[in-house]
Amino acid sequence: MEDGTYKAGIPEWIGLYIMTNSFLEKSQKVKSASWFDSFDNQEWLSNLYSIADDAHHQGRPGGDVACIIITHQLLEEILRLLLERSEFLMQVRLFPIEYKNDVPTNKPFGVILSIVEQTIDFQHIREILSLARRMNRIRNKVAHQLTELHDQDTFREYAEQTRNNFEKILVTFSRLLDGFMNNQKTV
Repeated sequence: MEDGTYKAGIPEWIGLYIMTNSFLEKSQKVKSASWFDSFDNQEWLSNLYSIADDAHHQGRPGGDVACIIITHQLLEEILRLLLERSEFLMQVRLFPIEYKNDVPTNKPFGVILSIVEQTIDFQHIREILSLARRMNRIRNKVAHQLTELHDQDTFREYAEQTRNNFEKILVTFSRLLDGFMNNQKTV
């Protein structure tokens, strides 16, 4: 906008109007603090978590596998939400400068994990990433070596590790969102 134009010869004041309206549209989503820490499909994700928990408590390998797969998918949703909310905060901080960094929707888990690692820095991120990698290794073993895992206790142990890691991530994620809402550098 140095020459008084926004893009493609659009006068600066129109460009600011477009950016402001775009920003206001996005900020309409933020009706309360609950938007910031909730998923668009919160109820379904809560149901999935209950399904994973119930499956694990069945004490059968199939339930343990279901628990591992479901909690891994929920972790992916958490990372995606973290990227989306971080992008929003960047938009707020940089306004009126246009900032757009679309969060990937159809990318593999490893790609999403890598994007989080490369773009977001806050206290506890290393812990979240470490736990996420552990969960991913377990999920990969179960998904890609299922026929080689002959011991039912192995499924049980993997499911327990996955649940414990996921619970730690949930606690840290909750603290992190509180920090975002309070606009603190540390969480």
